Amino acid sequence: MGLDVYVGSLTRYYVEGPADVVDRVARHQGVTPDGQAPEEVIRSAVLRWRDGLNRWLVDRSNLDYYTPRYDPAYQAASARGAGSRYNQLLTPELWLPCRFDFTVRTQDITGEEVEVGSSLALLGQLELLAARYRLDDRPPEPAADGHSLSAAAAGGLAVLLRLAERSVVCRVPMRLDF
Repeated sequence: MGLDVYVGSLTRYYVEGPADVVDRVARHQGVTPDGQAPEEVIRSAVLRWRDGLNRWLVDRSNLDYYTPRYDPAYQAASARGAGSRYNQLLTPELWLPCRFDFTVRTQDITGEEVEVGSSLALLGQLELLAARYRLDDRPPEPAADGHSLSAAAAGGLAVLLRLAERSVVCRVPMRLDF
């Protein structure tokens, strides 16, 4: 299993997804494609999803969220009231280019469960993490076996920082793709 991070429009993400995504979108949204191009079916579904989520988010400021992840350290850090500085890094799979400080569990346009966060808040938390643990431009000392956890962490953080910056600057979503 691989992990990719996609930054771009959701229409393009779903158009370039599995061949059955248009059928899944149409079924979940209760629409009949009726000869429409796949891009049009997906674009209209993304717009309806975005508008509905936007209306819902306007009324919310602090929500519970649930996750099936079982690691004890992860559970402690992401538990309600844990007060993690990095909630945007811990649970979301999709970050939208707008500011809100919470995450929310909802459905994407295909009906799949997805945790949604803010790429603006994520960028701030990644910058805080880099400064707090000095994961900056200085290369970490390698371990005796030639590998370094801090080097791997710094490299991964640098990639996520660049992608979060791109999401914010270009005002497009960022999504984990498993």
